Amino acid sequence: MWGERPYFVMELLEGRSLADELEAVGAMSAQEITALMLPVMSAVAAAHDRGVVHRDLKPENIFVAELDSGVVPKVLDFGISQIVTRPGNVESYAYGTPHYMAPELVTGVGSDERSDQFSLGVVLHELVKGRLPDSDLDVAEVLRRRRE
Repeated sequence: MWGERPYFVMELLEGRSLADELEAVGAMSAQEITALMLPVMSAVAAAHDRGVVHRDLKPENIFVAELDSGVVPKVLDFGISQIVTRPGNVESYAYGTPHYMAPELVTGVGSDERSDQFSLGVVLHELVKGRLPDSDLDVAEVLRRRRE
């Protein structure tokens, strides 16, 4: 609060998104992936421990910050995240980015932390292969396959 006025203070980050990094370098080595994704998984686990499901994990929402101490990944954009009070208690609306969405988000049955784990698996695949698992499919076909 500044007097009576609420405001946000956010960290100023320099670097680029993991999506930009992927576009520049393509597939990464196991060592590079481990260095980037272990802190991301730790951050997501910390959010889950506090009952928060991100629901839109993807390379565009992982920022590779360049700090004096080195490169540090940061999980960004909790805009469609939700607080979960019990497993499966997330809204059943299809929010997120189709290629990264877990089947339960597409089918509308609700989700929990496992939906974020699915998305992280897609991100890991993309880092290993340099492309999405269903990169040759359009969004409608990806969603249809997730519903099956």
